[in-house]
Amino acid sequence: MKTKNWKQIIVLAGCILGGIVAGIIITAYHFGKAEGRIFPVAILTIAVGASIAGILKYLVDKRRGINNTTTSKLTLAVSLCVIVGLLIGTSISYHYFFKSRVIPSSWQFTKIEPTEEAVEKIMLYENGKQEIIDLKSEEGKGMTSLLTRKLHEVNLQARCVFSEQDIREIKQRDRVVELIFKKPIDITISQWVEPEERYHIFTDERGYRILENVKNGLFILEDNLGDGLEAHILVGHEIEERVGYTCWAINIKEEGKPELDKSWINEVNRLMK
Repeated sequence: MKTKNWKQIIVLAGCILGGIVAGIIITAYHFGKAEGRIFPVAILTIAVGASIAGILKYLVDKRRGINNTTTSKLTLAVSLCVIVGLLIGTSISYHYFFKSRVIPSSWQFTKIEPTEEAVEKIMLYENGKQEIIDLKSEEGKGMTSLLTRKLHEVNLQARCVFSEQDIREIKQRDRVVELIFKKPIDITISQWVEPEERYHIFTDERGYRILENVKNGLFILEDNLGDGLEAHILVGHEIEERVGYTCWAINIKEEGKPELDKSWINEVNRLMK
């Protein structure tokens, strides 16, 4: 008798554990943390279906007045344990994944979008020389508005690695406009991130990527070095008082091979005439 009771306890404990695992998988899928759809849906269907079937069997046996209801009671207990496990697993998983999706309140109050007030200065690099653009002039106001807007519009990341020497050469040889912020800011861009990728990529509540700690942007007007960087924007991220760069562009073609937006180069040239 004792052995039988222990077997029943082990079975019920296993049902609770199985329900917890199923609840975690289903909730993880809901928050985009698990790939695929058939597996989580199958788990939910089987767990709910088996639980309902067990409860119905118990109720039918009881209504029929069947004396030997040990099997029915055990089935009912198993069904209830699975449901309890599902609830526990869902609660644990929801608490974990929901917290990971919520943006810390401290960030909500310090997050800054690129605006004219956030800009410290704009530099033009051309023919080995540099020039500071007067932000209060019509040229400077137009440039500030244009460049901050284009930072929002970037949606295509290129695989580029730049050393400090590379950046110096680009400023020396290419024709470049540099936008410099007073302090590092976070910028929401136009690249939408798939739900399953958001666990390691910072996004806003709509799923658009956020570039963190942006200190400056290098807008390549002419690529004299032949690196294929024309119409690209090198975004400088300040990390531990050093700046590292990522390479971006604005893709205006929805399907097929990307087509880079170069119209902003003409706008910059027009403003500087």
